[in-house]
Amino acid sequence: MMIEVNGLQFETGFNAVLGPRGAGKTRLLKQIIESDAGIASDEVCYVSQELEAFESYTVLDYLLETGVTPDLALEALRRMRLTAHAERRIGTLPKLAKAQALVARALLHDPKLLLLDEVLEDLSESERLFIGYSLREIAKDRVVVVAGAPDHAVEGLTDKVCLLHPEKQAVVVDTNTAYEWVEGKVFVYLTEQMPAETGRLVLEQQRDETHVCVREIAQAAPEGEVSHVSPTLHDAYLWWAVQ
Repeated sequence: MMIEVNGLQFETGFNAVLGPRGAGKTRLLKQIIESDAGIASDEVCYVSQELEAFESYTVLDYLLETGVTPDLALEALRRMRLTAHAERRIGTLPKLAKAQALVARALLHDPKLLLLDEVLEDLSESERLFIGYSLREIAKDRVVVVAGAPDHAVEGLTDKVCLLHPEKQAVVVDTNTAYEWVEGKVFVYLTEQMPAETGRLVLEQQRDETHVCVREIAQAAPEGEVSHVSPTLHDAYLWWAVQ
C-alpha cells in the first residue's frame, strides 16, 4: 500500500512523522485519511490520546465496548502484551499500559492504515521502544504512521521518517539516511557554562553545581575533551532544520 499526500509518500511499514507543536502533524494525518488511498480503504484507524471517557472501564471492557467478540479483544491484548492488565481499570493504568490499550483497541478491526497521533509522547525512551517493537511487527503488512515531537522519536525501529518544520518544505526519507546525515557529527562534553548558541547546535543534557553536560552537533569536533556519541532522530531533525 502506498499513500501520497503533498508529494510525501507513505508505504507499508513503520513510518514516523516528526515535528514541533504547530508544525502540522495532526493536519498531515488527517490529509492521509482524506487522500485517495485513504478514502479507497475502509480499514483506516486514527488514534489520539483521548481516554478520559473510559477511565472507569476495565481494559477488556474498553475493547469489548467496540462490539467485537471476547476472542478478538483478548487477541489484541496479547499482541500488545497487555493481557496481565485485562481486568484493571483504565484510570489506574500506568502511562505505558494506557498507550498499549489505545493501540490494542485500534487493532480490533485489523486496519490497513493505522495513524497514531502523539500516542507515545508521555513515555520514556525505553517505554517507546517497548511499544515500538510491537508496532514494527504490526507494520509488516500495513501502513503504520506515528506522529510526535522530534525528541520523542522511536529510535532504530522505523522504516521511514517524515520531517515537518513551520519554515521548511517537508521531506520523507529512509530512517537510515536521516541517521547518516549526522553520523560522526554528534559530540558530548562537560563545560562550566553553556556555549554561545550563535551558529552552533548545542543542547544542555544535564547540569550540576559546577558543570554542564552539553550535546553538540557539528561538522568538526569542538575544542577540548569530547566524546563521539551515536546520533538520534532528534539530532537528525535538528541538523535538517537548520540546513
